[in-house]
Amino acid sequence: ASPGGTAAVNSIRRRSLSLAALSPCGSPLDASWAASSCPASPLASTSLAVASGPDILAAYRRPKGVSPAEYSTWRAAIARDWRHLGRAPLPLRSEPRLVLQAVKQDPRAFALASPAARNDPILLREALRVGGGLALNGASDDVRSDRDLVLQAVRSDGRALRGAFLTKHREDREVVSEAVRMHWRAPGEA
Repeated sequence: ASPGGTAAVNSIRRRSLSLAALSPCGSPLDASWAASSCPASPLASTSLAVASGPDILAAYRRPKGVSPAEYSTWRAAIARDWRHLGRAPLPLRSEPRLVLQAVKQDPRAFALASPAARNDPILLREALRVGGGLALNGASDDVRSDRDLVLQAVRSDGRALRGAFLTKHREDREVVSEAVRMHWRAPGEA
């Protein structure tokens, strides 16, 4: 083999290794990755109704129309600063991995997610687990009306009581007592 041929082969290997690093199962992020039988593949689990915890990430796939390079660039930018989520293209602001990565840094990042992501109670439940109760403030009104989600949020951070959409949740004895237990100023801030 000529020296130029070896360099080209090494370049291809480096490129595929860097792409493989982005995939949860070690294969390149392309159409073959999405259709693979990898257990971490987004196509391996499509039921959102039963997804919870880390399984929520398995229910989604990388948005269509976004190249692996663009995805990794935005992923790196959001890893550095959660505010980049607000500047990302709409399909990427719907991507749960990117949203949760931003919410880990600051719960306010949930407000920067796409409207569809902000209206997803399963994604909000995971955001509350990862980023704390204040992620509730960024959710849509429909989701903030769910008493169970409000209760989960105030159990994480009492100040989340102000994010409850319905007044009846802010007056609910159990919700308020949990909020006070977590943060003594919660009722005054709501």
